[in-house]
Parts: sequence; structure tokens; C-alpha cells
Amino acid sequence: MPHVIVEYSANLEAEGDIPGLLRAINRTLLGFQPLIPIGGLRTRAYRAKKYVVADGTADDAFVHVTILLGRGRTEADRWKIGEAVFQTLKGHFAGLYARRYLALSLTVEEFSPLGTFKHNNIHARYASAPAPGSPDPAGADGVVEPKAGAFGETGPTAGAFGETDSTAGAPG
Repeated sequence: MPHVIVEYSANLEAEGDIPGLLRAINRTLLGFQPLIPIGGLRTRAYRAKKYVVADGTADDAFVHVTILLGRGRTEADRWKIGEAVFQTLKGHFAGLYARRYLALSLTVEEFSPLGTFKHNNIHARYASAPAPGSPDPAGADGVVEPKAGAFGETGPTAGAFGETDSTAGAPG
């Protein structure tokens, strides 16, 4: 953990530099180690193709970030993490915010330890130095394009059917 989910209106696609936002959010969160373990960090974005902002009469835009954390962090730590990512979000969109109507929001939530299942060998890679020349799964922009789940679905539920390990997850 954490999982970071960025939802944004489709009218930001051309100007929003969403891959840059994802990288900036990760950089911000990695400043909170060991509260944010590098191997557990997953950040992704979903474009809302159909949406209405306010009364729907203008070309308003939105970005909403949800940070999902495993239990175990104090309220003060969760606040600091949320505030830091919100400042990153505001900084990323400062130019667009000055030119257009734009709603930015962020929530920090905790996963329940019941119903959270994990199977992750990425943590081990960061426990020791990576091998020289290890392939980087990210593209040139540092963002890995999402793959469809087992049933071809994409988005927040991709892979939700039959792809979880039965090992109950601990905070992380």
C-alpha cells in the first residue's frame, strides 16, 4: 500500500500531463518512507469520458485523487501524506487552474484489514539493490500502461475476479 487512484475529466487529456502527475505523486509519496513502502506503491489514473461538473453548462474540469492506505499510520501521518499530495496536485495544475475552471480534490482512506488480500514480491526487490541492467517495465515516460484483467475489463475492478491470492494482507 498505498494505492493512489486519480480520476480526471476527459477535457484535461490534452493539457493535463497525467503521466507527469502520476510521477509527481509517486515522488511525493516516496518522501514518506518508511511510512510508504516503495514496493507497495501503485498509482494509476482513469479518465472519465462521461461526466457532468456543476450544472453542466460550461467546460469545467475535475481531478479527484483517492489515496488508499493500509492501517497502522497515525491520523497525523495520514494528514501529512494527504496534505503533501494535495500540494503536489495543486502545483501540477497551477497553470491550468489560472486559465480555466477546475475542481481539485483528494481523500485519504484506509483499507479494512478484513477483505484485503495481497501477494506482492516487489518489496523484495527493494530490500536489496536491483541487479544492474534490470529491465524497467515502465515506458520512456516512467508510466506503465495498464493491462486488462482476466475478463478484458479495465479500470478499478480490473482483475478482481480470480486473481487474488488467499493470503490475508497486513498493513503495508
